[in-house]
Amino acid sequence: MKKLILILSLCLALFFCLCACGNEELNSAKPNNDSVQSTDEPAQAETAVDSVPADDEDSADSWKQAYINYLESLTSNESYNIDAETFALIDLNDDGIPELYEDHGSTAGGAEVLTYFNGNLESQYMYTYGLHYIEGENLFRDMGGHMDGYYDEIYRIENGKFISVASGAYGAEDNTNVQFDENGKPIYEYYWEDTEVSEEEYEEMLNSVYDTSRETDPYSEELMYDYNEIYDVIENYIG
Repeated sequence: MKKLILILSLCLALFFCLCACGNEELNSAKPNNDSVQSTDEPAQAETAVDSVPADDEDSADSWKQAYINYLESLTSNESYNIDAETFALIDLNDDGIPELYEDHGSTAGGAEVLTYFNGNLESQYMYTYGLHYIEGENLFRDMGGHMDGYYDEIYRIENGKFISVASGAYGAEDNTNVQFDENGKPIYEYYWEDTEVSEEEYEEMLNSVYDTSRETDPYSEELMYDYNEIYDVIENYIG
C-alpha cells in the first residue's frame, strides 16, 4: 500500500508541475492528465473562468453569450492550438442549460467541463476522453490514468459548483515491476475512498453511486464538434 501511495504521489507531483505550463487564458494551468489522480488528492477544483455582463445575466440566452465569449477568448493566445480542440454541448445536470465540454486534444492537455450559473462560468478539469455521464441524473464520471495507475471520480453539479460524490483509485503496487496472475492479468491494488478493497468490492461501490451500465459519453454519441462548428451548436441549441 505504501508503495502505491508513493507512486500516486509522484504522479501527482508531475501532474501539478506540468499544470504550470498550460493555457494562461483561464488564469489556471491545464492539467497533466498523464498521471493518476489519487483519492487523497481529487481532481483540481472548479475555477471561475468568465462572467457575463450584469445587464445580460437575466437573459434566457445569457449562457450562450458566456460560452461564445469563452470560445473567443481562446484565440487570443497565439500558442493555443485551436485546431486540436473539440467541443460538446451536454446538459449534464438537466437544468435546461447545457454544459460546455472541451477536449484539449492531448493526454497532457486533458479536458474540462464548463457550467453556467448566475452569470458565471465554472470549470472542472478532467482526463482527456474521461467524461462519461448518466443522462438526466446529474451524475458524471471522470475516469483516467495510464501506466498501471487509474482512477474514477464521480461528480454532480449544484448551484454552479462541481461536487465530488465519490472517488477511487487502482493500480500496480510498483508500476516498474508489474506482477501478473496465472491468466496474464496485471495484479492491482484497489482503493475506494482511501480504503483498500478487492476488485469486486471496488466495482460494487462504484456502481452503488454511479450505474456504469447506464452511462454514455459524447464520443460514442457523436456529439463532438470542432471550434467553428460549436458556435452554431450553441446558437441553435433548444433545451
